[in-house]
Amino acid sequence: MILHYSPAKRLFWLECSFEERAVPEAAGFEWHSLGRRWVARSPYTALPFWWRADKAARAQLTQARECVSRSRDCGGRPVGPYQWPGRDQHLLVRPGGLVKRYQIAGAANVLGHFKGYEQYTSLVADPIGCFEEEGHRAALIADPMGLGKSCQAILVADSLPGRLLVICPASLRVNWARELAKWSEQDLKPAIIRTGADELPAAGPVIISYDLAATPRWAKWIATEAWGLAVIDEMHYLKNQEAKRSRMLLGTAAHPGALDSAAHVLLLSGTPIPNRPHEAWYILKRLAPEVIDNMSEAAFRTRYCVGFQDAYGWRITGARNQQELGNRLRGSGFMTRRSKESVLPQLPPKRYNLVVFPKDATTAKIIEKEAAFNANEIAAHGVPVGCSALPELRREMGLAKVEVCASWIADMLDGGADKLLVFAHHSDVVRELTDVLARFAPVVVYGKTSMTQRQAAVDAFQNDPAVRVLIGSPQPAGVGCR
Repeated sequence: MILHYSPAKRLFWLECSFEERAVPEAAGFEWHSLGRRWVARSPYTALPFWWRADKAARAQLTQARECVSRSRDCGGRPVGPYQWPGRDQHLLVRPGGLVKRYQIAGAANVLGHFKGYEQYTSLVADPIGCFEEEGHRAALIADPMGLGKSCQAILVADSLPGRLLVICPASLRVNWARELAKWSEQDLKPAIIRTGADELPAAGPVIISYDLAATPRWAKWIATEAWGLAVIDEMHYLKNQEAKRSRMLLGTAAHPGALDSAAHVLLLSGTPIPNRPHEAWYILKRLAPEVIDNMSEAAFRTRYCVGFQDAYGWRITGARNQQELGNRLRGSGFMTRRSKESVLPQLPPKRYNLVVFPKDATTAKIIEKEAAFNANEIAAHGVPVGCSALPELRREMGLAKVEVCASWIADMLDGGADKLLVFAHHSDVVRELTDVLARFAPVVVYGKTSMTQRQAAVDAFQNDPAVRVLIGSPQPAGVGCR
């Protein structure tokens, strides 16, 4: 089997035996009946056959192959020490600690493929330029959950001129402010937009939720500001082109979106696009059409989706040509994604992250009641009278946080986490979480769960892909569930 390239016709063709015909077909090659050979116009289709390519074909694939390699770079490639442009140190230290090598490599890869910032390419390889010669306006960091995508986004933001806009789920706004304090070298004072009536920030970074960003007042304001970088955290929030927030932020062919005012857009997601290609077309079409050769929705769907037409429209049942789509996203310089296994040597044995949720009216009242149990207050004024017992307040707080916790858990699962183990102390909190997270088929292990039911729940959680959440009390669910 040999891969050839025809400069005159600008296409690749694969020379193979009749017995090998299933290989090019599975890779996305098409049978040319007149030439009687398997052909492909895209280098991303031909890339898997690099090792079987002749000299002419390899010359056409070299840049795409290098970009694919960079997208997987964990900071250990033998190209000399890592340096951030304009700095002398080989390693980056920020208030949050030492930035890991793979995080530097990820940020550098993004910057190296942004329009006007190709000098950053030298951080990760010889500066040959990205496959798209003019670079991209948008990029995607798709590392799995827990690898520090926000840290990489902040490294990128620090290196770009202009204001920073962060659009994220409501439950993550406070955490984004904390991440900026940890990983930015600038003394930033971000404005966290909490309500639709908040004052319009005149300067500095802005952190806003999807729902608020999609309201007419804030969408109009975002559209009129000049943003150096817009970070879109959990980008699957914009996958539905019919949703109001998607139309307001990304726009349509006929109407511009609020994010058109951003010089660069950085998408963050823990889910690799090739697994759900139909959800990616709209985002790619609006932010990086050159990555998909400006394909129409029908052409993209035909190339990368499996489905059928019925009375209600096109029903998508699966994906095809996933390797080609992955090569396209990586090889164009658009997507950076490393596996957890590849960066494992750089990770600590365990990581503990404190997630802070914004205070609302209900939790504020409970916190006010808890203040009466302060040790100094008790010493000065005695045990409070007319106030619920402290354990009861803890239960009330648990119930008050069910909705925001469930929203955060859903974001993690929709954003790429396979399964989550959730602990709650009170049984009614466990039951409330189970009801709210019903679409993830949760199983429950707590005090009232019999040993037989407990084992069945653990087996389902460990072996059934549909069961994505186990909710339990710390003692009963603390062992044997992972």
